Amino acid sequence: MNQVLHSMLYEYLCRQSRELVLSGDSRFIIFSDLHMGRGNKGDDFLPNAPLFSRILKDYYLENNWTLILNGDVEELQRNSLEMIIRQWGGIYELFNEFGRGERLVKITGNHDNKLFSLDYPEELGKIPLCEAVRIRYGEETILVYHGHQFSLFFERFNEVLGFFLKYVGNPLQIKNRSAANSSRRRWEIEKRAYELSRENRILSIIGHTHRPLFESESKIDSLRFQIETLCQKYLASDVLPAKEVEEQIQSLKNQLDYLLRKKGKEAFVTQLYSKGLVVPCLFNSGCIIGKHGLTGIEVTGNSIALVYWLFETAPPHRGWEKHMDSELLQGYRSQESPFPSEPRIKRRIIKKDGLRNIFARLHRLA
Repeated sequence: MNQVLHSMLYEYLCRQSRELVLSGDSRFIIFSDLHMGRGNKGDDFLPNAPLFSRILKDYYLENNWTLILNGDVEELQRNSLEMIIRQWGGIYELFNEFGRGERLVKITGNHDNKLFSLDYPEELGKIPLCEAVRIRYGEETILVYHGHQFSLFFERFNEVLGFFLKYVGNPLQIKNRSAANSSRRRWEIEKRAYELSRENRILSIIGHTHRPLFESESKIDSLRFQIETLCQKYLASDVLPAKEVEEQIQSLKNQLDYLLRKKGKEAFVTQLYSKGLVVPCLFNSGCIIGKHGLTGIEVTGNSIALVYWLFETAPPHRGWEKHMDSELLQGYRSQESPFPSEPRIKRRIIKKDGLRNIFARLHRLA
């Protein structure tokens, strides 16, 4: 039965999708879950707004990337569109900069699906809306969609939940309750997205759960695999620099121990979605509303990468950064910056792989 439902959902998403072609010079950046509000204490977007504005303007816009916003951009369950636009007019102007170059696509999620029945003010331009984006990579398919379609609760009771958040949650300052707040719901949605991707032999890039995923692995799963791989290489080689490898293994172990303590029982729910060999078919861009920074998925030419953006002054994560590729971006070159005093920003590549390699493994393992 699940296979039939997955097949129907896949066909529906493909019918509702906008098609893009991935060529050698293509550059797609995928962000999801901004949850832009009215700028008050309950606005989840507020803390990372300066960072998001900076990277859009100084990096992705300047370097001719296509921006794909993958759902829950506006928090329309708690606020009116007019309030959000009034608060974040500068962000919409950046969106329009991408749009004027035909380099903007906006996918709806469960918190902003009202957009299909609303119109943006004319001065902000027309932002194209869709339910999914299908990226053609030769004969292969990369499907980008929000992921709430796998949650029966939110599909059935989305309007009721919106009413509660607007008229009860706002006055009492109750936080959003979504799949991102429940490890069980998160895992169930990711598992269904994984199964749909594996059955149809495609790559899926989702959002909704706010948890970054790369090649169907959570951070905990990925760390375990990296530690095992490094240990095997270290023991089998006489040329690897012993001290450097030992430091890297210890750094990864520190990360893993910290996450296991922090996640508690959730650490045992975040295991791979398959009892057999994991198929590298599911990716998640994470969210813009992270505690210290924000994550996104970059698809360029023949590769895909999970990237992490943060301010240079963000608190260090126990020294783990020295084992991660990163680059430091200069501040605004324009004196008209809305955030002229903000520090420089860092872009870190959490994980990266070639698309040919990923699809080859997908077809053999699926």
